[in-house]
Amino acid sequence: AGILLFGFWVAKAPAKARYKNAFKEEVVKKELSSVLSNIDFRPQEKLDGALVKAADLFPNYDSYSGNDYLAADYHRHHFVQSDIHLQEKREEIYFDDDGDRQTRTVYVTLFRGRLMIFDYDAISDEPVAVLDRSGGKPKSTETIQTELDAFNQKFYVVASTPTAALRILTPPVLEGIVLARGKLSYPLYLSFKDDKLYVALANGDSFEAAGGDATLSEQRRRVTGDIQAMLDLVDTLY
Repeated sequence: AGILLFGFWVAKAPAKARYKNAFKEEVVKKELSSVLSNIDFRPQEKLDGALVKAADLFPNYDSYSGNDYLAADYHRHHFVQSDIHLQEKREEIYFDDDGDRQTRTVYVTLFRGRLMIFDYDAISDEPVAVLDRSGGKPKSTETIQTELDAFNQKFYVVASTPTAALRILTPPVLEGIVLARGKLSYPLYLSFKDDKLYVALANGDSFEAAGGDATLSEQRRRVTGDIQAMLDLVDTLY
């Protein structure tokens, strides 16, 4: 029985891989092509690691992986993105079957989702980061309050000074970020730095084919909804 089960798994694995690849080509790419222009979609590739570090949103990770690289234009705005998975290496103490204390290395997920990068000519060159409160308070950072209470309830602001933050986080920008977060069902992180806008969405790996009993039409609706949320975010922030 074990041999038969193993043989079935080996035969099924290539078919599963083909299905995942076909899903990216026939569903994801077609949906992207219907709303974006100048598309360069490479499902097996990811953003350069230097770009992830440049965002300066997750400084403590030790491992980076990703996929679904996309470069495209939307309403004359060019952007690049990919799904990213950031992990931190930690030492963990445990007790083996004999009751002896042992140490092992584990990797803990810090962030799993999408990182989008836009050209964005901010009014100031001083870096400013906006962090979703659901991710916990950043260490050794004095909280900077803005004039919009709805924003303060949802986000922390990291900047060298309150003045540096408020030069970029003008009332329209604050309202746009709050509006964007309200449309999303997952945490949102932003970094204004070096004439770039880095946007991290903690939405998992949403372009992957789902397992279980999900039908193709259900998965298509999921992908369409995810892409629309992404476009709404672009519209709101600009």
